[in-house]
Amino acid sequence: MGIITLIGSSLAKEGMIFRYLGQAEECEKCQTKNICHRLSLGRKYRIDKVREVTHPCAVHLGERVTVVEVEQLPLEAAISSKKSIEGAIVSLDVEDCPLIWCPYQAVCRNQEDMKGRKVAIIELGEDM
Repeated sequence: MGIITLIGSSLAKEGMIFRYLGQAEECEKCQTKNICHRLSLGRKYRIDKVREVTHPCAVHLGERVTVVEVEQLPLEAAISSKKSIEGAIVSLDVEDCPLIWCPYQAVCRNQEDMKGRKVAIIELGEDM
């Protein structure tokens, strides 16, 4: 069984992938906020199962939120080519990149909260 959370009902579709962006101001007084916000900031998730239970939500434009089971997807990160060996355990070194126009910004910035952490390289992606 995956992680149980809530998502806007119009977004609650099996297979849908989303990135958790954190708690909105409107969530502070909500009774279900602990269910919504048990995800890791900036990480991607895939909805594996949609349940029939819904709750009211002030964030989703008067819409309701639906209970879903999600799976956290592996972190995509930019690493040095010297460290890029499948199966290796490496420390993520994050450098500030001034290239804000770069199409890989999301991948590079996604690892800021992981700086210095050891990670396992599961699969290599394309060269950047």
